[in-house]
Amino acid sequence: GRVISCPQFRWEITADDGQAPRSGTVSGKNGTLTVSASVSRPGFVRLTVTPCDGDGRPIAGMETFDGGAGADVLKLEQGLPEPADFDAFWAEQLRLLDAVKSEVLSMTEVDAGTPGYVAYDVKLRCVGSMPVSGILTMPVGAKPGTLKAQMTFNGYGYAGVTPVCAPGTLYFNVNAHGIDNLREDAYYREFEQTHYKYGWDKTENRSPETCYFRYMDLRNIQGARWLLTRPEYNGKGLYLRGGSQGAMQCVAVAAFVKETVDLELFIPWMADLGGG
Repeated sequence: GRVISCPQFRWEITADDGQAPRSGTVSGKNGTLTVSASVSRPGFVRLTVTPCDGDGRPIAGMETFDGGAGADVLKLEQGLPEPADFDAFWAEQLRLLDAVKSEVLSMTEVDAGTPGYVAYDVKLRCVGSMPVSGILTMPVGAKPGTLKAQMTFNGYGYAGVTPVCAPGTLYFNVNAHGIDNLREDAYYREFEQTHYKYGWDKTENRSPETCYFRYMDLRNIQGARWLLTRPEYNGKGLYLRGGSQGAMQCVAVAAFVKETVDLELFIPWMADLGGG
């Protein structure tokens, strides 16, 4: 909580409106600095500040500040208009999902990694060739109707998931791909080699029917539906958390699972598909 000094601060400001970046150095004697910025349209400015020594080199062990401020953020608009068939497409996807019961294909107890919790490696039936895959954790001896329902989704990658434990929480950590969890490294290396840069295939992305994320989203929605049928669920709504690709997954689940009551996103990916 103390303000401390340093020889100098190096700062840089960038903005969403494409203005040229501005930067400079100022004395860090007082441990604080004030900078001003503007943006010519609704959007954000970003400020980074690095504590430096007398020669302008970053000081070891000191974090760089990375933050910003928004102007007229409620007026932000998406980069491209919504496709005319967007709602019809998703109505059809949900119809397909409604026809597939979220049947438990396997549910194997695994090490929760935290005393006082129990964990299960779960696979559920879903639309498409891959199942819902994830790890469910809960406190040992949880009684019916006593736990908050929470799902978490992870950033872009090729690995499985591990247990996540939280007090009073029925926690489902979902695997983006429907593949196995807790496997040997060679298993995931092989998956990476066969799915290198998944989601970036221009041929796949020409149609929503063949887009990689179509089935990922449907698996996530199916997983949410199943989680809310667990007897331990307290009936008070679904909590979602994720970063990067996981944030994108959260938004899709929140859009189609009406029980969602809380959405925690960080560094969200695909926030503006018109960005090119």
